Formats: sequence, structure tokens, C-alpha cells
Amino acid sequence: MGNSSSKFQTGSGDLQATLKQWMAILVGIVLAMVVGFFVGTESWRILMMGTGIIVACAIVISFGSRAWVLILLGWAFVGSTEILRLPFSLRDMTVMVAFVACITARILNHSGSFSWRHPLDVLLLVNFFWLGVTFLRFPVGFRALGTEMVGGRPYLNAAIAGCAYWVLRDSSQHPSLLARAPLFYLASNAAFTMFNIIAYLFPSLSVYLWFFNASVDLSMYNAEASGMAWYSVRLVGLKSLGLSLVYVLCAYYPPRTLFNPLRFRSYLFVGGLACIFLTGFRSDLLLAIAAIMVGTWLHSGWREVWGTMAIATVFFGVICFGQGRVYDLPAPVQRTLAWLPGRWSTKAIEEGRSSTASRIDWWLSIIHEGEIRNPLFGDGIGTSKEDLAWMARARSAREAFNITGGYHNGPLSTIKHFGVVGLMLLYAFMYAAAKHAVRAVQRLRGTKFQPLAILLATWLVWGPVQFTLIYGDDVGKLIELAFFCAFIRALLYLADEPRALHGNDYGGKPTLTRQRATAPA
Repeated sequence: MGNSSSKFQTGSGDLQATLKQWMAILVGIVLAMVVGFFVGTESWRILMMGTGIIVACAIVISFGSRAWVLILLGWAFVGSTEILRLPFSLRDMTVMVAFVACITARILNHSGSFSWRHPLDVLLLVNFFWLGVTFLRFPVGFRALGTEMVGGRPYLNAAIAGCAYWVLRDSSQHPSLLARAPLFYLASNAAFTMFNIIAYLFPSLSVYLWFFNASVDLSMYNAEASGMAWYSVRLVGLKSLGLSLVYVLCAYYPPRTLFNPLRFRSYLFVGGLACIFLTGFRSDLLLAIAAIMVGTWLHSGWREVWGTMAIATVFFGVICFGQGRVYDLPAPVQRTLAWLPGRWSTKAIEEGRSSTASRIDWWLSIIHEGEIRNPLFGDGIGTSKEDLAWMARARSAREAFNITGGYHNGPLSTIKHFGVVGLMLLYAFMYAAAKHAVRAVQRLRGTKFQPLAILLATWLVWGPVQFTLIYGDDVGKLIELAFFCAFIRALLYLADEPRALHGNDYGGKPTLTRQRATAPA
């Protein structure tokens, strides 16, 4: 009797396996016929969209609650793709797919989420609430829908960031993946930069690359068309790799060890700085210097900062001393470094001075001329069709920005759109984010999560300074805070309850594994 039962179970298992094989073959034949039909009728757009839907469904099924990794892998791809012709960036689409995947995983696993009582959660919701109030006061739509007031994309971007926050908070369910988050972030920026490097080396391919990713830098393509020398072109597309490489290295290692030529990491660090130099942006160099200083403080404390500053001063001093004496750096590099002492070209010095002076003059004129009608509660986001027509005839970008409120200044733009009330709420969120980020570093020091905690804290500690004094975007800053604070919530959860997580982390229970601290040079 036992043998017959065993044979029956074996036969049943073979039958199920056979049915699955034939089902897979049948599905493959149907898909082949559908693809052949669309190829034969040259319906390429429908074919691409169908492929995208199938890929998205496969990701939703296979990734499940781990789909948050897709957001990091798509982080650098802020441009849309002409293949799908959707009004969303590739990063936006990764958020949407991850959001659906996590909802599906929770329904199937009957799992819950964290509470929303943490100060970071509350401040995010309060800032989103004020965005909603502003929208109700000044309703705005989209140009494609033919509404009278257009420019509602920032609200949509904020909603997508809210979805990302909800997904990324639960990244603590997979500690092993969370610990490698800085590497995923670096990989995304490296992949995006490869598109730009190909566009720089082979300008004729830029148009085809742009078809896949609309944020590809076309500077070299335009320079070749206008006859401009290649060494005068600002290689903006190297920015993402340069900054991410410097930030990640400063998160994993004490920054002063990055200046030691006997260590391989120093050559990666110099390569990241070289990418920043070639962009021609002084603000990016300040971000790199901030990463060095703040990273040193987070790794070793204030006493180590002064030593690192001395080493960095010698490093940059050697570069600046050689300019005009031993070598002549390319124009973009000189523009980046021209605010430091050195024999820079007259053009690089004048460009830097005029850029700074014009911005300060612009900001003062906004204050004195009363460009902001309601400083307390803001003038809202959006532009009328009449203003859009006027912008098309504007003689300068400054005139167009005066209409939209994009003043290249965080506080002024925020007051323009959301008033002093919105600015205070945003500053409160920035302060809380920096405070809890530093707390996460302290709680997770010596663990495998320390690099991620330091990376986030470096961004969030320097963020208010960058936003206030150098460059800022109100909704953009809120979106950035939503992404970063979601990881802070996950890290703090792991620090408080390392064994209270549900779900599997590739078969093991999530724990806070202590690792040997990085030895200073």
C-alpha cells in the first residue's frame, strides 16, 4: 500500500512537471507569434511598450520586497527614454515598479510596515500637507491637458518621492542588501556616466544614446558641430560619477587615507576629483570638499579634521601652483579651480566673478523689487499660458526664471512658492534629518552599515548649507530628503531592533554583525 501511494505521488509530480513544461512552451509560442505580428506590421512602439510591461511584471514577481534596490540602480537616470515615450524619467519608473512590487509582496505575505510616528515621518507628512494646501490655493495642471495654469510636475514628482519613501523604509528587511546600498548607488552613477563617455568619445552616437536616455550630455556633439575645441568643453556628464565616487570613498574610508598614494583607493579618489574638475562647476568642488571634511568628522572626530584639512590644502596647493608654471589645465578645470590662488586664465577668472556677481545682484533685485507677492504663504507653483508665451520671447534665462521662481537660491525659491511657512517647515525637516543621520552613525559605528550611515549623514549635514548659500530647489530638496530619510529610518530600526524583522534575508536572520573598524593610515 505504501509503495503504491509513493508511486502515485511520483507520477503526480511528473505530470505537474510535464504540464509546466508544455505550458511554458505554449506561452513561448504565443509570445513569438505576437512579436512576429508586430514586427511584420512595424508596430515598434507597441512592441517596445509591451516588452516593457512584461519586464515590469517579471520584476514585480521575482524581486518582491527586494524591489527597492531598483530605485538605487535607477538613481542617476533622471532623463526619460524615447523608446517608451512616457512623461517619466527612468528613475521615476523604477520607483513605480518597486512600489507595485512591494505592495504585491505585502499582500501575498500578509506583512505590515513601520508606524508613522517617528519625527522624520511626521515632518515629511507635514511638508507634504503644506504642498497640498498650496496646491488647493493655486490649482495647477499640465500643459498636455490644456489647463489654464500649467507646471504641476513638481507635485507629481513629490508624490513619486512619497512612494519611494514608503518602499525604502522597509529596506531593513534585507540587511545584506541594505549594507551594500552605497555600491548600488555608485554602480548607477557609473552606468549613467558610461553613456556620457561614449557620447564624448563618439559624438556622432550621441543622438542614438539620447534615444535611450534623454539626460545624456550633448556638449561634445554640439561642440563638434560648432567647431569648438574639445578641451574647452565642460564635460557635465562626468559629474555624477565624480561626486558619487568621492562620497562613497569618504564613507568607506577615513578621508585622509585617500591622499596616500600607496593605497589603490587614492587613485580612485583622484579620478573622482578629475571628473569634478572637468565639469567646470565650482559648487561641485565645494561638495567634494564638504564630503572630505564632514566624512573626516564622522569617522574620527573634530581633531582629525584639522589634519585632513592640512593634507587637502597641500594637495590642492600643488595643483594650483603648477598651473601657468609647469602646465596649462583645460578651460573647464581652470573654471572649477579659479576661486583658489593660482595663475589662472583671465577668462576663467572673469567667468567665475561675473557668475557670482550676477547671481547676488539677481537675488538682491528679487528682494528689493518685490518679485514675491505673498512672502508669508507664497505665490504657489505654476505658470499661466500668457506667461509661457512671454517666456518664449524672453531675452535671457533670468527673465524666464523670474516667472517660474527658479531663482537658483533655496530660501528665495521656497518663499516664492510656499512662503516663509513652507521654508520653516523645510528647515525643520532638514535639521531633524541631519540630527537623526548623525545618530545613526553613532549607533551603527563599527558595523557593516557604517558606510551607508556616513554617506547619508554627509549629504544631510552639508545639505542645509548647500541649500542656503550655494544652490537650492524647494521641491527638489524635499524629494531628496524623502529618499535619504527613508534609509535613515531603516538603519535606526535595525539599530533598535536588530532581531525583530520579519521576512528572509537570503535564508538567514538579520543581525548587526560587528566588523573590525577601518585602520587609519
